[in-house]
Amino acid sequence: KRARRGGVFNIFPADLKRMDSMALARKGFDRILVDAPCSGTGTLRRNPDAKWKMTPERFEEHRHDQLAILKAALPYLKKGGKLYYVTCSLEKEENEQVLDLFLAEHPQLRPVSVPSFGEPAGMGQRLWPGEENDGFFLGVVEKI
Repeated sequence: KRARRGGVFNIFPADLKRMDSMALARKGFDRILVDAPCSGTGTLRRNPDAKWKMTPERFEEHRHDQLAILKAALPYLKKGGKLYYVTCSLEKEENEQVLDLFLAEHPQLRPVSVPSFGEPAGMGQRLWPGEENDGFFLGVVEKI
């Protein structure tokens, strides 16, 4: 919904569990956006009750899920393609550390610099919440 409101119509949401059966996926994608499940610390302005659900165990569960999703998406990325990793978390454990682990396990990837729009965060950018926006993280890797 938000993409359409922003005038973006060339997004193809996909269920990673069903990608093998899709002809388009077999060709590979130039760009993949992983909007990973996370703690949502960047949305506390709009969802203040979320802070009561945060525990160290939940952060570890999120990191495990985030890495699993990135690994599942990787086979569908063409050589030279870019994978965009986004969370609405402000936490290093769910952002920089996840990308560091992912890159360490996949030598066929390299980090791509992200245009500055917030605060540098490892190989990505973190935008802090404001009056008009939620906080989030963006990191990009390229398959070489």
